[in-house]
Parts: sequence; structure tokens; C-alpha cells
Amino acid sequence: MVIDSLDNLLSYVSLHPRFELAFDFIRQLDFSKLKKGRIVVDDDIYINVDEIPLRPLEGARYETHDAYIDIQIPLTNNEIVGYADRNALGAPAEVHKDKDIAFYDAPLSSSVELKVGSFAIFFPQDGHMPIIGEGITKKIVVKVRV
Repeated sequence: MVIDSLDNLLSYVSLHPRFELAFDFIRQLDFSKLKKGRIVVDDDIYINVDEIPLRPLEGARYETHDAYIDIQIPLTNNEIVGYADRNALGAPAEVHKDKDIAFYDAPLSSSVELKVGSFAIFFPQDGHMPIIGEGITKKIVVKVRV
């Protein structure tokens, strides 16, 4: 897992061969004009633009992905994101291979505030529990094929 300011995004290009294209695309986006939906960058990278309610911690679940790395960027509101090593979460409670997501019922072990102007990268080994807070947020989730 990586959490940092968007100003430092290019510092992480070397972490994956597809990050250069993904980061260049992110840097060209006008966040204020993004509409809800999906943007396809290429066969291995796409972006979901979401406007969603933040949720209370109660009922929130860890998730992991096998085929894609998540790059999450909050655009309008800060959110709390839980994180844990995937191996510490136990067996998944639900697996949806067709959607590349598994959910876990493990309790929150650690969290961080993901602020507007920052980003988080979650790799397949990273359990994450996103969108915790109050209100509505607009965010983008960049999906980069492993």
C-alpha cells in the first residue's frame, strides 16, 4: 500500500510497468469536469468515476482484488480507509471472481485518512476498507491490471 500526495505521484512509476501510462492519464484529467461513469484508458487500465455516500464503520468490510491494482483518489471529501495485510484477514466471506473482488469480515485493524489531493495504491496483497465517513464523496478509482 502507498499513500501520498498527488504531487508525488510520479515518484511511484517504477512500481509497475503500467503505472507510467496510468499516471500520465491521471495527470491530464480535469477532476472538476469528470462525470460519473467509466473511462477506458486501454485494455489494461480503466477509471471508475464514482459519486457515492460515505458509510459508517459499522458494516464496512475489507476487500481485495487479484487481477487489478486500485489507485484511489478522493476528489471532494476526505475518507477513512482501513487497511490490513491480506494474509491477516483470514478466509474471504464472499468472492466474486467475475468482478475481481473478495470481501472479508475481519474487524478494522488500522486506518488512515485519505485526503483530497492525495492518493492510495492498493496491491493484491493489501486488504482495504474504503469510503468510511459522513456525507457524499466523488472519487476516482483507477484499475490497473496486475
